[in-house]
Amino acid sequence: EFQLDEVVAGSSANPAIRRAELMVRIAGFEHMAQELEHVGEFITLTCPSRFHIHSAARGRKNSKFDGSTPAEAQDYLTNVWACIGSALKRENISIYGFRVVEPHHDGCPHWHGLFFMPKEDRRRFRQIVAMHGCREDRRELKLFYQETRKEAKARQQWEFHCAQAK
Repeated sequence: EFQLDEVVAGSSANPAIRRAELMVRIAGFEHMAQELEHVGEFITLTCPSRFHIHSAARGRKNSKFDGSTPAEAQDYLTNVWACIGSALKRENISIYGFRVVEPHHDGCPHWHGLFFMPKEDRRRFRQIVAMHGCREDRRELKLFYQETRKEAKARQQWEFHCAQAK
């Protein structure tokens, strides 16, 4: 006979054991990456401000919050990651690694990822993650280089017409 709390304490249901198992797996992947002469990249994906009820900086109510739930925020991140994965696949960039999900102070999830890849793919991996990870809130972040092709063309046409009007 066993006590349920003893079984849980000795299993991966125990957060300390789960964390230790993750660290062992990461160390194994890092060893494999070193053998293959691959590099590691650590990324964080978070949702646009419209998903956050409170401002992270001051803890005040966020005027841009649209009422989204943490589940909707998780769906958003899942969609962003699907776009990243599709772009990586189109460019034949293979990655391997880990992703964990954590809540912000307001319950909105964000993702951390540690991924390994051939060194020559690092730069393009970063570009693809930035492009898709910042696409929705690029104006708020003042990242105009993250425009879609359609938006860039429209902006160029607008700027051309403005210049002609002058």
